Amino acid sequence: SVPSTMPTQLPSTIPSEVNIALLDSATAWQSSHNYPSSPGVGIASKAIDGNTDGDWWTNGDWGGGSVTHTVQETDPSWHVTWPAAHRISRIKVWNRTDSGIGSRIIGFVLNIYLNGDIMWSSAESTVSTSSDEVMYDFKDIPSHIVGDKVEVQLPGNRKFLSLAEVQVFGYSAVVALTPLKDLGNPSAANSLGFCEGDCDNDNQCTGNLICYQRHGDLTLGLPPGCTGQAHFAGHDYCGYP
Repeated sequence: SVPSTMPTQLPSTIPSEVNIALLDSATAWQSSHNYPSSPGVGIASKAIDGNTDGDWWTNGDWGGGSVTHTVQETDPSWHVTWPAAHRISRIKVWNRTDSGIGSRIIGFVLNIYLNGDIMWSSAESTVSTSSDEVMYDFKDIPSHIVGDKVEVQLPGNRKFLSLAEVQVFGYSAVVALTPLKDLGNPSAANSLGFCEGDCDNDNQCTGNLICYQRHGDLTLGLPPGCTGQAHFAGHDYCGYP
């Protein structure tokens, strides 16, 4: 199974949120680059340089703005990654604003990944991407979501993807991993803690934890925050909903 990550408990003092896309460890990538012969123009890192101005032009300079640009392709995408997981609470996607082509971004999908698994998608959000906006503010991301990659994808054929900035708000501290612990199948309710198993139902987990039922399928992910290998293929573990 694919390991995932989440702290075992919240710190007593919640640190201030920062734009973790500006951390030195953040790396931007895009599926293609429309102007490879023009160094610095439309490159992926333009979306994590701290500049939200969506104008492709700067003081009359073509391509001088802080905007990314792919070629026209099928399902263009952009992403930012970190070498370790961070708690993510809010994401702002800033659109290109010049030349009346901001509508190119309509229908984009925002995903948060952890070790290759999607932890959250904009399909779960109340924020719509069906209209042309200067900025899309995804502030309804659940508090327990952590990830090591944020992706913007534009489904469809013959699409260009241009972004002014992607701000990823969260905590700069790396999230810790909790190893799995096998205690056998309990006879009493509320007896299994975070990343503990083997559970058969939610009542066997303490507090607001739930039992992640994998039904013996090792390809299904463990509860967010747990890492390691299940003792038996059929074992299930308690985690946060």
